[in-house]
Amino acid sequence: MTNPVASLSLPSRQSVATGAMRFAGAVGRAWPALAALFVAGLLPLCVRLLIVAEHGYAFDGHDGWGAQCDVGTGIAAAALLVLAFRASRVLGLVLGLLWLGLNAGYYEFFHQYESPYFLIYAGFALDPTFVEGSGIHLTRPLLTAAAAALFLALAAFAGRHRPAIPAAALAGIAAAGTLFAAMQPWSQFVSPWRQRNFVSLNVADVATRAIWPDTLDEDLAANRQLIADYLKPDLSGTPILTAARPRTNVVLIFIEGVPGGHLASLAAAQHTDADLDMPLLDRWARDNLSFSSFITHQRQSDRGIYAALCGDLPRLMVGVPKMSVIADSRLWERKCLPQALADHGYNSLFLHAANGGFMEMDRFSRKIGFQRELASEDFDPKIPRGPWGIDDASLYDAALKEIDALAHRDKPFFVTMFTTSTHHPYGIPDSFTELPDASRDRRARAFADHAVDGFLAALAARGRLDDTLVLVTSDEANQVNRLKPGMPGMLIGLTENWGYMVAVTPQRLKLRVDRAFQQADIPLSVLDYLGFDEDAGNFIGRSFFRSYEAGRTIYSANVYKRRIQEYVEGKGLTICDASLTGCQGFDTSRAPLFSYDTAPIDGPAAPSRLMRAIRAYSVTSPIRPPVFAGG
Repeated sequence: MTNPVASLSLPSRQSVATGAMRFAGAVGRAWPALAALFVAGLLPLCVRLLIVAEHGYAFDGHDGWGAQCDVGTGIAAAALLVLAFRASRVLGLVLGLLWLGLNAGYYEFFHQYESPYFLIYAGFALDPTFVEGSGIHLTRPLLTAAAAALFLALAAFAGRHRPAIPAAALAGIAAAGTLFAAMQPWSQFVSPWRQRNFVSLNVADVATRAIWPDTLDEDLAANRQLIADYLKPDLSGTPILTAARPRTNVVLIFIEGVPGGHLASLAAAQHTDADLDMPLLDRWARDNLSFSSFITHQRQSDRGIYAALCGDLPRLMVGVPKMSVIADSRLWERKCLPQALADHGYNSLFLHAANGGFMEMDRFSRKIGFQRELASEDFDPKIPRGPWGIDDASLYDAALKEIDALAHRDKPFFVTMFTTSTHHPYGIPDSFTELPDASRDRRARAFADHAVDGFLAALAARGRLDDTLVLVTSDEANQVNRLKPGMPGMLIGLTENWGYMVAVTPQRLKLRVDRAFQQADIPLSVLDYLGFDEDAGNFIGRSFFRSYEAGRTIYSANVYKRRIQEYVEGKGLTICDASLTGCQGFDTSRAPLFSYDTAPIDGPAAPSRLMRAIRAYSVTSPIRPPVFAGG
């Protein structure tokens, strides 16, 4: 019998060597393409590792889920890029650069906002004012340029030697990568970016809002009286000041993006440490009336300034801000603070350091009753411009000239200012030389601290503090980075709603108030202080010039992190995702709101009926005053 093994024809050494050389040659010719795909595929994972390292996070199991999701998404993207190169070399290059741009954009957005949800703001980011102010100022420009150059170089070689992988196989690889990314575990109590890739999160974000059944109309219709009761202005507290003298002026200052955690006395009241970035403003806080638990309702300037000037909740969900709705509306029936004061004979002026058209703030300010509005383009051309406009000190100098002129008229005045030096990439003039070795954002806060201190001192030297109520606050709050091991993901970012209020009154009241107040309280408080209580019905909230025995419920949100928060003062905090489908509760009975010492309550929480109702109310049109009572 013939041995079948013996009859096998084994390849000769020469044929094996020839095959190996051919394989090596094929690999050698294809290595640029493979390297380009390797770079494209690993980009998301590299961005994640860079973020984790820079922000001081401990890499844990949830990051492992996210890393696997990055790999799956990267494989899918690389396979799709190969298909694009097959169709057209130009198309492949364009899509490759777009993929690089998306990863770089995600990194820059996360660096500023610690949020993965950036694609919805792509149109906003292309606004000329934003591009000039922040868009062209990359955190790591050399690293971004190097990645782009490497990809272009490899892609150029890859275009000459395209690996012969069947199109069906590439499509299968892309589908497998996408499926692998989608199958990773998920926990509602962990920050989404740590568990998923930014692509899947942004796609899911858009898809959820497009197809998820929403109960806003039902929540609004079923809770009209509940909403009406919540929105009623509350002036039941005991006044903490004697009546204001007639014709008292009002100055309101918004310092861009500064949280209360940068004022040491307010941070101490919240049982936390602070970067002593603003000791001069903190001195004004200690010597006057200050509020340590002052809650900003939302991220983004147009939402915060709307709440502060119109005494209303901003939109607590993603969507067109109410400021833009007002600016674009032909009809306007609702009364905001500038118009209310104008009705009592006040001259009013709004000054902001940036371009007037950005966020439509010029049209908004005029719609709500400001008689005059000055922006960057209206100031002396000789004043140096930073990334966003004139710096804080220049804005205050311009305001002093306007105040001097207004003081000689026979009417009181209401002047509002909005600064920009503390907005990325931070407009610090060359003349400011302090803290040369500090980070740019810290130097910006130090400059803003000196500038506002100089402005308040100049008002005092003119005698203006004797007849002027001065309020210093922020439009929104950036995060105070105080990460702790094991901190619940829902709690990270809560300080992005930690504002502050410093009130310099003609009575020189020296008091720190720890009870919770909110941005929307500002109009009611100003009118209460001036004795114009008859206008209270146009606004919501409480007056922070009164003392209240009982706590209250305050709502805030974070449009970047897709969170909505319900704070029941002295009892508890509930944080939910924007759809209210995933919530977590915290016990705040033993610790201040922003201390991060609040204890998480075991198990998932449920949104209250009022929380659902207020979420629904917040997206209603701001054009007309709300009428819910009796409904």
